[in-house]
Amino acid sequence: MNCRQRADTIIIGRYWCLVVVVLVWWIISAVILIVLILFPFTSVRIHLIYRRKAEKDHLELHFRLFFGWIRFRIQVPSLKWQKSGVNLQSEEKGNLPGREPRRQKTRVTWRKILNMRRRFVRLQRRILQLNATLMETGRRFMSRVVCERLEWETWIGTGDAASTGMVTGMIWGVKYTLIGFVGSHIRWEKAPQIEVQPRFNSERIETCLESIFRFRIGHAILAVIHLLVGLLQNQKGGEGSWQNTRFKV
Repeated sequence: MNCRQRADTIIIGRYWCLVVVVLVWWIISAVILIVLILFPFTSVRIHLIYRRKAEKDHLELHFRLFFGWIRFRIQVPSLKWQKSGVNLQSEEKGNLPGREPRRQKTRVTWRKILNMRRRFVRLQRRILQLNATLMETGRRFMSRVVCERLEWETWIGTGDAASTGMVTGMIWGVKYTLIGFVGSHIRWEKAPQIEVQPRFNSERIETCLESIFRFRIGHAILAVIHLLVGLLQNQKGGEGSWQNTRFKV
């Protein structure tokens, strides 16, 4: 093989290498584009498991997205609730060595009072507008959330039959109230299953809660965008934006 043939072979080899590189780049770009297109339409599935037994709490959160390709778990094996006190901090005045208490005179005028009132009114309007934005965003997003499964079972006993029956009824009421409140904001794919079993001859409180929630990533993105727009409008603090938000709510 002469030098010219070798040069032609090298050029052809480089050409095919370039073709392969371009082809691989196009395939990667197409895959990335498909993923970006499908990303808002994929669902996030959250599996929550909470158990309380023998005064120990166990919490697990399983996240699943991209049709199950991506999975991860957050697990808290043991939770212990402890009683904590309230720390009170007292203000000391003039009892430090070498330091004298300060006396400041502040003159209050009608102009300062009016300015403080205007600032308070503006702050109140911004807080109300922010609360309206948060509530509206939360309602829109929660209406897109689907509960696939909800099972909540509780075992309760106080050692006394009369008080156990009374506490059992109270827990039934609390559960129905919470499920009714949640059900007014989300959609049920399957009717929730709740149970309260009294234990008249023992002192115990145990519970097991297992639920699966599902929502689309696109709905979460829209909720974040709506919240950011509301925060920007609230940052302006205009009278017109406040009136419009109040009218929408």
